[in-house]
Amino acid sequence: MFTSRFIHAALLAAALLLVHPSPATALNTATKAAAVVPEDEPLKIDLRHNYFSRRGSWVTLFPTAAQGTLRYYFARMYNLRGDWLDLGFLPAGLARPVAFTAQPSHLSVQAGAGGDASAQVYLLGPLDSVIDGRGFELQLAPARTDLALHTVHGDHGDELAVDSEGWACRVQVLSGTLVQVDGHWRVRPVQGRLRVAIRMARGVVPAPLDVRPAADMAAVARDWADWRAHMPAVSPANQRTAEAAWWTLWNLHAPQDDVFVTQAVLESKAYMNSEWPWDHAFVALALGLTQLDAALDEFMIPFANMDARGQLPDRMLPDEIYRGATKPPIHGWALLKLMERHRFSRPQLERVYAPLVRWTEFWFAQRDANRNGLPAYGGENSGWESGWDNATALGDPKLRYESPDLQAYLVLQMRALARIAEQLGRADEAQGWFRRADEHQARLMRQLWHGDRFVLRVEDTQATTTSDSLLPFMPLVLGERLDKPVFEQLADELARRFLTPYGLATEAPASPRYASDGYWRGPIWAPTTYLLIDGLRRGGRPELARDIARRFIGMIERADGFYENYDALSGAPLCNKAFAWTAAVDLLLMHETFAGFGR
Repeated sequence: MFTSRFIHAALLAAALLLVHPSPATALNTATKAAAVVPEDEPLKIDLRHNYFSRRGSWVTLFPTAAQGTLRYYFARMYNLRGDWLDLGFLPAGLARPVAFTAQPSHLSVQAGAGGDASAQVYLLGPLDSVIDGRGFELQLAPARTDLALHTVHGDHGDELAVDSEGWACRVQVLSGTLVQVDGHWRVRPVQGRLRVAIRMARGVVPAPLDVRPAADMAAVARDWADWRAHMPAVSPANQRTAEAAWWTLWNLHAPQDDVFVTQAVLESKAYMNSEWPWDHAFVALALGLTQLDAALDEFMIPFANMDARGQLPDRMLPDEIYRGATKPPIHGWALLKLMERHRFSRPQLERVYAPLVRWTEFWFAQRDANRNGLPAYGGENSGWESGWDNATALGDPKLRYESPDLQAYLVLQMRALARIAEQLGRADEAQGWFRRADEHQARLMRQLWHGDRFVLRVEDTQATTTSDSLLPFMPLVLGERLDKPVFEQLADELARRFLTPYGLATEAPASPRYASDGYWRGPIWAPTTYLLIDGLRRGGRPELARDIARRFIGMIERADGFYENYDALSGAPLCNKAFAWTAAVDLLLMHETFAGFGR
């Protein structure tokens, strides 16, 4: 059963305490010293703020609250179903603290100052992982109560197996001895050494894995180096954070699969390990800073899963596609941004044009029940469909809301279609899209602008709703196309009521409904920040845009990680970590600030 991000965050609150520190612990309030990271120096990955994986793998590893224990997470299975094994590293015969460190090629385990117990854990292909070490015993336990470890006979002797939902996890002991101690399965080293392969399979039992640790890890390091070579330019002061953000996007790449027609960047590699079709647009923009083909591959993934009506799914994972709602149509806006940076070839224009037409027409055909020309957020839950889940502007998720942000996105989407049609030489179609965009913007102003503010309207009753939410300010994304007095009034109020030392709160801090950890009722989110910065810049308020960008960049630097959202008044990171759109937006802002956007 699908759960919204808001419900999901509440359900995972306890679980996440096991995998990252509290905001008070995680937030490093000291200003980091600027440092240029040499390309030949391995990136150090802070496992307090990151899940460890690599491009092209479904496997994720991260420390739990238990001393010396890694969680083995299978990211192809959504949410808590991905928890499979706990791997306990026990220094043989000694009680010593175990430390985990990581770089892109592998995760290191060490106990003792002299390194007399050490191991390397690395990922091989989409489904395999390898543990190679000395001086440790490895204890294995199911990570969920509904899973059970049992032995099976393999080509090299007994193996451990866990089975769930058609998948089998096989623990192959390549070097070591499998024993039971106090009811727990352990792999003991032989002559001080152990080597274990953990393999996921469906249907066919995998053969013993042929491993060459030094060569395998070197190949991963080369893949990371190839990716790093495309990192966007940023200032020297931001290079360390930019490299961490660029690694995050590399790390979050899932393999090509049934649903993903190319490798796909998941929003997270644990617990929110899916693609949502507005999250991916910010990732595409970040990739598009240096690689148009990679950006378009990422951009087109939801469109490959569009239904017969032209609706994009709400959430995608190979075994989990939810279609009960969808996500905001920011895709035209994103294409306009990519077209600012790159000259599209005719095949590239044709690749995006027809799917974007169908996606645009879906809103007018399927989300305008009263036929007044204003599509509404609806589906099974209008909060999920808006992307703002529990925002105060959306009172009842079962109602359908004619929202001003939705209309603004559609205006920009139709203008993007007009631009593409022009470049394809389809003059009549281009004129039609320009006309429809202008008419829709006039309809937005006529019906949802109430003299001093934008309102949301319940589709069935036409009752208007007001709140202290940031949501009604999103038409600022229209930038220079918004009437100048309206633009200036909204920009001034935005700065006065929503701007905190760290960026834009999603609920005005003075609101009685503001909540510091309230999901869309207060915390700072990356996507809304970037959409508004872009609109402010294009609309003639570059100083305010730069100010918000610098506050956001500084908040990420102090938090030392790319989290789902942040406390608007303290800057403390909240909810899930290693989040794709946060890393993507930070990269975009660091690059654009360095490049002097808005001057």
